[in-house]
Amino acid sequence: MLKGHVFSKQLFGNPIFALFINTFLNGLNGVSNNFKNSMAVSFSGSNVTVASGAVCIQGRFLEEDATSTIPAGTENMFCKLVIEINLDQENTEGSFLQGAYKIIKSSSDYPKLTQDNIVKNDAGVYQYELARFKNTPSGITNFQDMRNFLDYKSIYTEISEEYHEVLAELQQELTDVQENLDEMVEDIVLVQNKDQLETIIKNVILEDNKKKYYVGKIILDTKNVNPRTYLGFGTWVLWGQGRVPVGVNTSDSSFNTAEKKGGSKTHAITSSEMPAHNHSIPKLSGTAASAGGHRHRLQRSSEQTDFSLMGQFTNRAKGHEPIQQAGNYIWDTLSPSTTYAGTHTHSVSTNASNTGNKGSGTAMSLLQPYITCYMWKRTS
Repeated sequence: MLKGHVFSKQLFGNPIFALFINTFLNGLNGVSNNFKNSMAVSFSGSNVTVASGAVCIQGRFLEEDATSTIPAGTENMFCKLVIEINLDQENTEGSFLQGAYKIIKSSSDYPKLTQDNIVKNDAGVYQYELARFKNTPSGITNFQDMRNFLDYKSIYTEISEEYHEVLAELQQELTDVQENLDEMVEDIVLVQNKDQLETIIKNVILEDNKKKYYVGKIILDTKNVNPRTYLGFGTWVLWGQGRVPVGVNTSDSSFNTAEKKGGSKTHAITSSEMPAHNHSIPKLSGTAASAGGHRHRLQRSSEQTDFSLMGQFTNRAKGHEPIQQAGNYIWDTLSPSTTYAGTHTHSVSTNASNTGNKGSGTAMSLLQPYITCYMWKRTS
């Protein structure tokens, strides 16, 4: 029969104590390796057996006081035997309902465990795996013991050793402080006047500052004040002028050592860095405006012997007729002209192409948003 410790209406019923135990164990779960039979798991046919022992799960102790047998069924399944803590259940004086053995199953693979944060929430479900196996109609196969163990004696020994190590370190630090105080007291006893005392205090502060502001130390300031003026020691030079500091990254060759320089304010982009592109010109077509119409004038003549043209040049609309004189015909008005003709157009078309080059090649700025200050480095 499975009994509960640190469960409501059971032996302790205090979630704060469970939090303390879980914190003490650093969140570890496990079976006690030196209590009774350590909850040994075994199987026979289609049944799994858990021997006597105790386990701590998320700061809550559960004890198997005898032996429990859990039937696994006969269907083909991937199975896990777990102890399930369900704080959403309510215990009674006579029944422990918040903890139980359970076999969870899946047809395709070993199922995942449910592990809510029952320490923080004092609610929810947490499953601890004892064993896993494959179930078949003929019985259990591929049985694996999944218990892990907590050796409370070893845990205590480890904590005790760490405690004594920390205690020894603290005692040494106190000893060092006491020695420094003794030296200061001796110096003060030897002081004859106020000026001597001030000198001793200044020297103590100076030596402490020299340790803090070692060679290679960087100080940032918004005023152009050499740190030597207020620290009273060291050679300080302006450092990193016009540059932005970057953290050392030993896995990147550009930043793998301190004070390595690189980069530039501007960069003229090259053709190989420019994204591939072009500017298209669509195919064009059109027709020239109508033009070119004209006529030809005929020269006036005082003699005309070719009477075949006479009919063409007769301008009867205006009442003019060719007149015959001495056997020849002459025009009695201005010279006539041909009819108006010759109007025409020209079609024009072009093939698609690209524009010419654009851009000046001027270097572009690479500056990120920045704010300036004075950076001083101690060099000696």
